[in-house]
Amino acid sequence: MSFNKKNIEEILKFYKGIYKELEPVHIKILPEIKNTNCIGRCNLETYGDFIFVGKMRYKKTKANYIELTQSDKNITFTLLHEISHAITPYYERKVKNEWIIVDHSDKFYKNFLEITKIAYDNKIIDKEYSLEILKREDAK
Repeated sequence: MSFNKKNIEEILKFYKGIYKELEPVHIKILPEIKNTNCIGRCNLETYGDFIFVGKMRYKKTKANYIELTQSDKNITFTLLHEISHAITPYYERKVKNEWIIVDHSDKFYKNFLEITKIAYDNKIIDKEYSLEILKREDAK
């Protein structure tokens, strides 16, 4: 799907009807995202105390906005990826006595898969993903 800001905003509005945590989120379309090599970014703030689960810990997050790159040829997929970040807690994993950020945790990919299934069922995208294929596509 080529870039169309109205379509992108309609997709976000659709998901706001499903995920209440997206309510404050708005879209910023940029020619490029400065100081990164990213094509998309979700601005998140963490809050509350860490909750510990085995070697992992997480905090709740609140998303403020999603930045997308206008030249992204797969902007809808990128938007779905960033929506997944917006609904996924902030995770860290303990490695050699040090806490390391886990941006793409198992919970993130579970959410991303659910987001893409909803998108496919509602004809937002025309491809259905398995978890393996979704991870492979996301790594590109």
